[in-house]
Amino acid sequence: MAQQPVTLTLLQRAAGVFPAGSTDPVHTAAERKAVHEALGRTAVVDVTALALTAFLPGRLGEMRAAFASTPSPTAVCGDVLNTCYSLRETERSAGVLGIRGGRPFIAEYTDPDRQEIRRLATALSPAVPGLQPVEVSDLTEVRRRLSISGPTDDSDDAWLSAAQLALDIGAPLWCDDAFLRSQLIAEGIPTFGSLALLHVLTEHDDYPEFTADRLDEDLRVLLTSQVVDLPVTPALLAETAAADGWKAGPAAAPFSRPHLWETAGGLPLWTAAAEQVWTHAPGELGGWVRVAAHGATVRAQPAHLLPAVLLLSIETLLAVGIGPESAHEVERAALDALGTAVRAVQRIHEVTEQPVPVLPNPTDQEFRGLLRAGLRRALTIRRFSAALATAIVDEAVPLET
Repeated sequence: MAQQPVTLTLLQRAAGVFPAGSTDPVHTAAERKAVHEALGRTAVVDVTALALTAFLPGRLGEMRAAFASTPSPTAVCGDVLNTCYSLRETERSAGVLGIRGGRPFIAEYTDPDRQEIRRLATALSPAVPGLQPVEVSDLTEVRRRLSISGPTDDSDDAWLSAAQLALDIGAPLWCDDAFLRSQLIAEGIPTFGSLALLHVLTEHDDYPEFTADRLDEDLRVLLTSQVVDLPVTPALLAETAAADGWKAGPAAAPFSRPHLWETAGGLPLWTAAAEQVWTHAPGELGGWVRVAAHGATVRAQPAHLLPAVLLLSIETLLAVGIGPESAHEVERAALDALGTAVRAVQRIHEVTEQPVPVLPNPTDQEFRGLLRAGLRRALTIRRFSAALATAIVDEAVPLET
């Protein structure tokens, strides 16, 4: 059975998001160094870079122009062409084949579905005229450098051939697969992503079409397109969320990323976003809390799941204001998120046939008691008297409902 083109998989965000940014400052510095050294010379273009720049209409040509040449393996070029063909064919089809109740059926495309398909096809098409195909027949070296063993398949050609070409001709690789890029950088292979390229070109005097305002707009478009691990600001998140009706959509996606919660800026970014959501659309805050709780717990040890959700709940309420309405919204979402996290751990251990560890299973009242205690403690740390802290908590989170 023919596999779906890699480019199409990326454009459709089959993984839910498109992880393109770097989360390692050392790797970010290495990317910027690679960009500076590549300007005016040859840079090999990976399939993921061609996919990501499709979200930035008109940018690919300008970015390519910073280099003397931008070759791609024939497998990458073919993957892009197959994606363009697939999108055009999909737009003309009635719908997609599915299974319901054990029987096949056609899920018909809606007008918004067709508009999105048409938008992707239109966005990717400009990449085709500038493709510079180069044959790459052997992936042995890149597989060896990345310690990849086992049989190959067709997707390897599109995924790894650009890295192999970069090794073959001694040129840096332009790659927006954050995982692959980090592996290549760790191997000392010059590699950079579109974000590093955009930042360097914006700072460079020789590229006047790359301005700070345009960079801000590029970041907003990428965030809206569910590209994650971007250098986002509270203002950018608020602008994107407001345009989406404050739903827990693309603007909330950064908080689903566990690394964000491991940085000093993660919690302040969250509290600023939560305050804005509560101010403008309080009914949407629960959805944001669920997304954030996923990011805060996905790497947590079982014993840390409950403390992580409690901490998120407490900090959220401190940011939006501790009141009956906000406490109800946050508490309900936090309990849902904790249950989801627990079930995810259970599934992992069942699939791997490992013993299921002891997992938190508080009743609603037990969770509420822990939340009350945490809020009182947080308020007293902020120099509220014990009596005032208790009064605030008793009003907002009564022990019995």
